[in-house]
Amino acid sequence: GANAEALRQAVLDLPLPDLLLMSVADPSALPPDHPAAGKKLIDGKAAAYVCRGLVCDPPETDPARLRQLRQRN
Repeated sequence: GANAEALRQAVLDLPLPDLLLMSVADPSALPPDHPAAGKKLIDGKAAAYVCRGLVCDPPETDPARLRQLRQRN
């Protein structure tokens, strides 16, 4: 939906040179060892999970707050 597209654009705007962007329609269909396994909607909204190495930030549903990650990099 629109929220998912806004999150996608916010992630693409981040200064992450080694960015890997995955859009998963049905995370339950992923194998349990897949990096996106268990990641899901938050309160019915698309969520972005930004990870660096093996550590992920909490899921974010707000594109504006997601863009603020650039200030922490």
